[in-house]
Amino acid sequence: MKKMAPLQGRRPAMAANDLCQSTKTFGLELSAVSSGRRSARARTCRAGLLIAGIAHCMLRARAALWQEYLSLHKLVIAVASKNKVCRRFMGTPGVWPISASAFRTSVDDPRRSRRSKTVDSILG
Repeated sequence: MKKMAPLQGRRPAMAANDLCQSTKTFGLELSAVSSGRRSARARTCRAGLLIAGIAHCMLRARAALWQEYLSLHKLVIAVASKNKVCRRFMGTPGVWPISASAFRTSVDDPRRSRRSKTVDSILG
């Protein structure tokens, strides 16, 4: 089975942009730094004590959310990997555990639809 990447989409980029925009409001400029170095830049930036405290709290919250996201991601992969139908769906390129689980729960009995076009009406 293929190894699942912990990130799909733009979620980490969105979190980094939130950090940049929130600190920019207080005069702390982080946008010129690459996304991998933003947290180090925020810690070493020479700003007021209040702004540095805000940035530090935001970075701790971001790290905690990231850890929870990774543990939830592992659980979703474990649940989807135990289901035979989900494993078959995930063998298709571009189908990840959440997509496979969502399709599996939406279309519980495929015999109810005669053609694939009728599945579209089930999913909306």
